[in-house]
Amino acid sequence: MVVNPQDTVLIVHRRLFEKDSTRFFIGVVEECDAGLIKATGFTYFQDMMTGHVNRKDDPRTKIVPLGAGTVLVYLLQGSPRIEDLHFVHSGSKTFLVDNARFRMDLTEH
Repeated sequence: MVVNPQDTVLIVHRRLFEKDSTRFFIGVVEECDAGLIKATGFTYFQDMMTGHVNRKDDPRTKIVPLGAGTVLVYLLQGSPRIEDLHFVHSGSKTFLVDNARFRMDLTEH
C-alpha cells in the first residue's frame, strides 16, 4: 500500500460544479485496507466570499476511498503536526504551512 499508518495526508475534495466550494481534510492515517484509509484530523472549508480557508473546530475520523475520482490524496512529507497546519493566502496563491518548516503550494493555476 502506498499510504501507511501514521502518514499525514491532505485530502482535497474535487469541486464537481463551478460554484462548489473547495473542501480539505488533513489527518493522520490510522488504518489502510483494500483501497480505503481511515484517518483522524480536521476538516477545512473555503469561504466563497473571502476565499479564506477555515478549519472546523472538532476533529473527525473519515474513511476515504483512495480510488474515488472525487478526491485527491497528498502525502505530507516531513510529518508536520496537523494542529499547526493552516492555509495562507499570498496574492493569488494559496499555501498550506505549519509554524516551522513545512510549506506546500496549493494554487490551482
